[in-house]
Amino acid sequence: MIDGNYMTIIEEEFNRYSNYIDYTSFRDKVFLITGAKGFLASATIRFLLYLNKQYNLNLFIYGTTRNIDKLPEYINKEDPIKYITFNSFESYTFEKNIDYIIHTAAPTSRLEFIEHPLETFDIITTGTGRILEFAKKNNVKSTLYLSSVEIYGSPKTDKLVEEKDYFALDPNELRNCYPLGKKVAEYLCNTYYKQFNLPVNIVRPSSVQGLFQPYTEDRIFNQILRCIIEHKNFIFKTKGETAKTLIYTMDAVLGMLTILVSDKFGETYNLTDNKTFFMMKDIVQNIFDHFNTGLQVKFELEDDSKTGYIAPLSYNLSTEKLESLGWKPQTDLFEIYEIDLRRFNYEKLSNN
Repeated sequence: MIDGNYMTIIEEEFNRYSNYIDYTSFRDKVFLITGAKGFLASATIRFLLYLNKQYNLNLFIYGTTRNIDKLPEYINKEDPIKYITFNSFESYTFEKNIDYIIHTAAPTSRLEFIEHPLETFDIITTGTGRILEFAKKNNVKSTLYLSSVEIYGSPKTDKLVEEKDYFALDPNELRNCYPLGKKVAEYLCNTYYKQFNLPVNIVRPSSVQGLFQPYTEDRIFNQILRCIIEHKNFIFKTKGETAKTLIYTMDAVLGMLTILVSDKFGETYNLTDNKTFFMMKDIVQNIFDHFNTGLQVKFELEDDSKTGYIAPLSYNLSTEKLESLGWKPQTDLFEIYEIDLRRFNYEKLSNN
């Protein structure tokens, strides 16, 4: 059995990643983070609270959420954070002036995209417009909008995709309410920057895996993890021919904070580890070969229009622009799964 208490692992990772960022940039700063109980937002909040405690940064966080009465289990009463509802943030009387905004609030369920496409599109676009207007009125120092690599559509190319590259998105597909909404939100960010000189940037993260990802999360990279732990074969509902990348949770958080404190604005950044680029059926097999050679990859094909999966795609992302700010991923593919397996106290089955 691999030793590793969950809280010990979090402490280890936060300590490791504190070496990769200038945390003094956060001293005496006030953050507004929307979608505060979401995966990346909560990971960012937890890291900021750790840095604050370790280095006495005197920072403060306002987090928006739907239910302010139910606090996350990791929050202590002495933590410098206050939760407010997203619908009330414009009228809320903030006790402190906001320095930084990280806007992550948005629907993320692919089934929700299919069942409630208009609501999904409206939440993404209207919510972003409200945040940008708030940032303008309150002279916020820097705003970061969390977009998605889905805005690239479903290209198939051998070329590294840069932030300036664009591909078609079919407006007839209900599921595209999410990437089309993200595109409109990006347009709003760029317009506020160009028309009002608002200090805002956009980040497009790929799939994120690792620390804080719930065990029951249904995305493919987490399904792989559950297969290893539960000793189950992986069942593809598609042909598994999509090729894409992923990034470790803390590398994503590090990238977001690096962009947030940058002195460049009106920019868009890809956020991924492009060394993880594989076809999905191959990445599952590679991980099984490393951690549990007794597992198999099988196929039970279903209609994509009913499952909510995007059309097959194949593209790798350039991260040269983000790396120019001093960021680079610190945790590779197998290390991500090593950490996840430690989190869930799994006995590694490997020939290594």
